[in-house]
Amino acid sequence: MSFQTPQYSLSSLLEKAKTGALQLPDFQRPYRWNDERIRSLLVTILRGHPMGVLMTLRTGGAEVRFKGSSIFSVVTRKRSKARSPFCENGC
Repeated sequence: MSFQTPQYSLSSLLEKAKTGALQLPDFQRPYRWNDERIRSLLVTILRGHPMGVLMTLRTGGAEVRFKGSSIFSVVTRKRSKARSPFCENGC
């Protein structure tokens, strides 16, 4: 097993989340970020400041057996309004 460290743009990650290519695994801890923490993370990313690591797991092989959950469905379930908290298209 090897590890890779590719770099993705924020828009690329958001697109992957929308299409379901990027999902939360069923072993992920519960989602606990409020609006302020989400905004703070996005500001950090948009300003190009260093941030923590986003670890992903490639799925699709017979040896990987877990169910995923859409990131957007998790986010909107936690919000009173069903709208994405993410800024898109350079807003």
